[in-house]
Amino acid sequence: MKDTIIIYSPDPEIGYGAFDQQDEPTEMDLSKIDNIEFDDIDYNDYPDFCDAFISSADYNGELMDEDQLELLNEDREFIHEKLFDQLF
Repeated sequence: MKDTIIIYSPDPEIGYGAFDQQDEPTEMDLSKIDNIEFDDIDYNDYPDFCDAFISSADYNGELMDEDQLELLNEDREFIHEKLFDQLF
């Protein structure tokens, strides 16, 4: 698994689907994410858990906001690994 993800600040006029290329990317150190809580875990969907998402988490001891969680939830590999760590 990768150690960081690159996050671009969203273009405030367009929203989170297009990114303002003038903004500098920010790296999020995945090792600093803990206290992860998941929602929409459907055990009938094992082993994919494609509907599961992170509903709450801390980054470096601080509660992540909705924008950070939305971007983090785009990293399906991270979600899948952390969900398996928590369940099994």
